[in-house]
Amino acid sequence: MVKIKICGIGNLQDAIEISNLEPDYIGVISERKSPRYVSPKVIKLMKEIGVKSKIVIVMQNERLNLMYEVAHQSEADILQIHRIIERPEEINKLSKQYSIKVIIALLYPPELNYFKYIEQIDEDIVEGYLIDSSSKGEQVPISFVKALSSLKKVGIAGGLDSKVVGNLLKEVRPYFVDASSKLEIYPGKKDLNKVKEFIEEVRRYDS
Repeated sequence: MVKIKICGIGNLQDAIEISNLEPDYIGVISERKSPRYVSPKVIKLMKEIGVKSKIVIVMQNERLNLMYEVAHQSEADILQIHRIIERPEEINKLSKQYSIKVIIALLYPPELNYFKYIEQIDEDIVEGYLIDSSSKGEQVPISFVKALSSLKKVGIAGGLDSKVVGNLLKEVRPYFVDASSKLEIYPGKKDLNKVKEFIEEVRRYDS
C-alpha cells in the first residue's frame, strides 16, 4: 500500500482533523522564516493530544546538529532533512545519538549523484527518500522519478493533489506520496476537502 504524507500543517486543529483522515504521516515545518512555521512546543502538544499519524518535522536551512536538537525537543517521530548535507556520515552519527529516523530529500534538478550520496547513509536510519522539486508546487519530471525508482522507500512530492496523483500512480508505485501546497487555502492552513479528496484518490488507485 502506498503511504500518504500531508505536509505543511500549521496548526493544532488541522493536525487533529487531518490525522483523523488517517494519512501515515503529517509534516510540520519548524523554521522560523517559513510561513508554515510550527514551534517544537506545538509539535509536542500534537502528540500529547493524540495525533495518530507519525509526525515528521521538516527542516532545511539550519545547521544539521540544530535540526536534530529541535526534532528531539519536539518529540517528533521522524526528521526530514530537506537539503543536501556535505558530510552525510554526520546524519548517521546524529540519528543514532538522538534515536530518530530520517527522510532524506533528493531535490530536482539534482545537485549531485544521488546514488553515491545515499551510499554514505546507513539504511537502518532511513524512513524514506523524498523526491521533490526545488521549485515550490512544481511537479518532478516522471523520467527523473523513474531514474531513482530502484531505491527502496522512495517518496514523491512536488505539485501533487487529487487531480494529478492518479496519473503518477499509473506510472510508478512509490513507497509514499507527499502533498502540501496544492492542498492549502493559504500557507499553513489546509483545505480539508482537498486533503480528503487527495487521500481518497491515492487509496482508490492503491486498492
